[in-house]
Amino acid sequence: MYNIGIESVTACSLPVANCTFFDECAKEKFIFLYAQNGIRNACSAMSDIERSENMYKKGDTVLHPTAGVCTVTNIKTEDFASLGKRDFYVLTPVYDSRQVIHTPVESEKITLKKVLGKKEIISVIKSVTVDTSLWCENDSERKDIFRKILKNGDRCEIIKLIITICEKRKEKEAAGKKLHLADERILNEAQKIIHQEFAYSLKIPTDEIAPFIMKELGC
Repeated sequence: MYNIGIESVTACSLPVANCTFFDECAKEKFIFLYAQNGIRNACSAMSDIERSENMYKKGDTVLHPTAGVCTVTNIKTEDFASLGKRDFYVLTPVYDSRQVIHTPVESEKITLKKVLGKKEIISVIKSVTVDTSLWCENDSERKDIFRKILKNGDRCEIIKLIITICEKRKEKEAAGKKLHLADERILNEAQKIIHQEFAYSLKIPTDEIAPFIMKELGC
């Protein structure tokens, strides 16, 4: 064990007071590493610790932005020509076990999310405002808006997106028209993300999620 006070580090000219730490535990770790290895190695070690603590583990269930609910079946180093040598999560979609996905552990483009629990799901649904304000008549602008919503992964916004497209589809069908193919594709992607995650956590079939959401919203 170690016993190094914050004052002793300040005395060594490390401006701890000006640093931002997640919590006191993180600060103590940094102080210990600094005393043992110096400022540069301490920063590097803290980065490694943070990366390790934020990593998913084998057997974890995560939400992939396009593949839906997945199980982390392995974590291994691969050397792909386009990406170089990197660590990857090997994912198996829960609702399509025949598929295997390799996702970089560190990626700015693909963000894996923790699957919500039942209470969190109910809270998300309750916070949704039912309106169709997301709809834009310009096809290109609408596609960009919808794609950004899917990419950001905000469940409330994705549910609003689903409701918006479904309401517009009803309007068009009543007028003898069809929804644009691009809108149908986005709707399918959005429903896959929400329906799979909610069905997995609530332990109900995916085709019961839409009625469940509307019931919770009082619609």
